[in-house]
Amino acid sequence: MAGKRASVLHNWMGLIDMYTMTRALQGLTQEEFNWEPHPGAWGVRRRDACTTPNPSGDADSAWVVDNDWDLAASADRGEAIQPMTTIG
Repeated sequence: MAGKRASVLHNWMGLIDMYTMTRALQGLTQEEFNWEPHPGAWGVRRRDACTTPNPSGDADSAWVVDNDWDLAASADRGEAIQPMTTIG
């Protein structure tokens, strides 16, 4: 059984999901859901659908973080804009 803090957090996350995320995602087409704000945008994807050369995650996992780490490092040095995330 979850403790009091976990229950409070769970309830808040449910409210946030119900009043923001659910409304924001309602009615989106699959194409809109898959939209990427720019090349190199990061997201969580199946390993075989990755768009960057260096996805990270467990070697045996089908789902990985697909992020252009070189673009992120350039952004940290002020040489590029920080990569954004996809909706999905």
